[in-house]
Amino acid sequence: DHVIALVRTPEKARVLPPGTETLAGDLTLFKDADLPPVDVVVHLAGVVTASSPELYKAINEDAGAELVACLERLSWTRRSVLFASSLAAAGPARVGHPHTEADTLAPIDPYGQPKKRAEATVSAASFPTTTFRPPLVFGPKDTATVTLYQAARNRVGTRVLGEDQRLSWVDVRDAVRGIAAMADDTRPGHHTYYLSRPDATRLSILWRTLGEAV
Repeated sequence: DHVIALVRTPEKARVLPPGTETLAGDLTLFKDADLPPVDVVVHLAGVVTASSPELYKAINEDAGAELVACLERLSWTRRSVLFASSLAAAGPARVGHPHTEADTLAPIDPYGQPKKRAEATVSAASFPTTTFRPPLVFGPKDTATVTLYQAARNRVGTRVLGEDQRLSWVDVRDAVRGIAAMADDTRPGHHTYYLSRPDATRLSILWRTLGEAV
């Protein structure tokens, strides 16, 4: 595949594989710029922590809507759009009842709520789309989960009082394989998937495994 990556800074571009073409800019590019013709658009940009609900909305919701509007007005035909939502768009699952794609979304925080609204916008597009909801993602170069490893290295782990919480997670390399499989899907219409290991992990086991790893 020939990949064109939207990157904000040259520093971000340096970690990309050789042969990747880069397009300089940020999410505001969708408002008035033309994008180069491609078969599949993969929208991975988002913010997990923000200083205000307005910032969550601007990046996790409005940018998705602006991307859809941008693609709607372009003359070239795209095969599909892949949109990275989040498990947070669904809200917490009941104990013993993991979410399925048929469940109603019920986010509880200012991160998941804009993701839910963005999903609705994407799935209303005139072209085929696939929305996927990753949970906690582990893997090289991820900065969000480093805190967990640092805590485990210092022999500190916390969990909510009561029954041991179960968490869904995915290795970034498995997530990439899933995204590639979705990109190869040529069916029409709109599709939604959870992207995760098939089984949840008890939080106490996760802490123990992290401790052993470090």
